[in-house]
Amino acid sequence: DSRNSRKCDAESCEQLRRRLKTERLAMTTGVDCEVVCKETLRFGIIADVQYADKDDRVNSRNVTCGYKASLGKLESAVADFNSVSPPLDFVLHLGDIIDGNKTPEATLQDFHTVHSVFKTVKVPVLHTLGNHCMAAPRELLLKELFPDLEEGVAYHSRQLGPGWCLVVLDTNELSNLPSCPFPEESSAFLQGCDVPNS
Repeated sequence: DSRNSRKCDAESCEQLRRRLKTERLAMTTGVDCEVVCKETLRFGIIADVQYADKDDRVNSRNVTCGYKASLGKLESAVADFNSVSPPLDFVLHLGDIIDGNKTPEATLQDFHTVHSVFKTVKVPVLHTLGNHCMAAPRELLLKELFPDLEEGVAYHSRQLGPGWCLVVLDTNELSNLPSCPFPEESSAFLQGCDVPNS
């Protein structure tokens, strides 16, 4: 039947157009064609683990912060991420991996404890830094969480698939936190601004 033949040809043409568009996108962005060809992007998101091996406390909004319990919740989330079929493409961690502890040594131990759980995720984990992360030394965070980036930076962008680009900002690069101070050359600027601790 000529109607079926025309329909089949139209579908073939559309498939060919999509394939050529996909190959062109892969060539111009440097993204693996296999990733570009995917029709869906599947990922997990987790934020504000704020793990610390310290007692719970009630915050200013009268909410109990369960620092120790957050590790079990993260382990449960990781188990869920790892059990998804077909597998996720990646997991996006939106910052605050730790809360900070009473001593620098305890804070480092907290970081290593929670980071070891993140290492059990079977797909790539893309991290961002949160203000609570800054309780740990910035150099350690950059080395452990962003090993593939230029030294000293946590901001980057990457193509995730057709029409999807992830842009990660580092809002803690300049701050008034002791672990991440403003550069000395900005002190003159800060003196002219109403910035606390400048």
